[in-house]
Order: sequence, then structure tokens, then C-alpha cells
Amino acid sequence: MLIRSQDKKIVLNIDQIVIFVRDNCILCDGYVISPGGTNLLGEYSSEEKAIKVLDMIQEKYLSYMEVTGRLSLTGDSIIQPNMWVLPKVFQMPQDDEV
Repeated sequence: MLIRSQDKKIVLNIDQIVIFVRDNCILCDGYVISPGGTNLLGEYSSEEKAIKVLDMIQEKYLSYMEVTGRLSLTGDSIIQPNMWVLPKVFQMPQDDEV
């Protein structure tokens, strides 16, 4: 999954970084702009809001589309159950959107 920073200047792959909260900010550590650099993804008015945004990232990351098995509309075949993980981009929300 990709994450786009609050200021829209950084897009990064969540699988290649560590995301954490410090001083009401959501930061990432890893190869983004410079090797080993820490970059600001979003700044919020409270730690609770920053943690809520981490919850939103987790929810988006874990989302998927699922089809349950059933008879087709014509009734002459069976639709097999299936699950897809769709490509996703999470836009870091502004403080007033949390």
C-alpha cells in the first residue's frame, strides 16, 4: 500500500518503512527521501488524533474485497468464493478531518 504525506510531497510504500507517532506527529523511518532519514507524514493537534490516523492506516491496509460462493444468476453454475487485495493509496488527512 502507498501512503501520501499530508503536504502531498511524499508518496511511499508502507512495506518498506516504519511508521510511528512522536510529539503529535506521524513520522516514518526508512528509505524515503534519503537512506535512514526520518520524514514527517502528518502533524496533528493531539497524540490521540495521531494514533487515530494510525488506526485508519491499519484499517485501509487490511481491507480487501470478498465474493462469497453462490449459484449464478442463471442457476446453471456455481460462483466460487474468492478474495482480492486491491491496490490502495492512503492520503494522510488534515488535522480537522480526524
